[in-house]
Amino acid sequence: MKPLNNYIAIKDVDGKDIKTQGGIIIASEADERDEYHTGIVDEVSDTITQDIKKGDNILYKHYRNVTFEEREFILTDDVIAKL
Repeated sequence: MKPLNNYIAIKDVDGKDIKTQGGIIIASEADERDEYHTGIVDEVSDTITQDIKKGDNILYKHYRNVTFEEREFILTDDVIAKL
């Protein structure tokens, strides 16, 4: 399933520790706030011009997302950082 417009599909990885490319480990407890989650980009819309690619670890706002088939679809505006 390919996201359209400014959406990306992610696999929410809350509850699992994340290791950034620089080797920093973000513990799952550090991400237990309701408004922010971490995830791995699973699919990106063809119209996205930002530097977001499949496989990127991201921190994103978690408040208006669509969940379907164990993936969340979020707007690129809700991506706060690449980890």
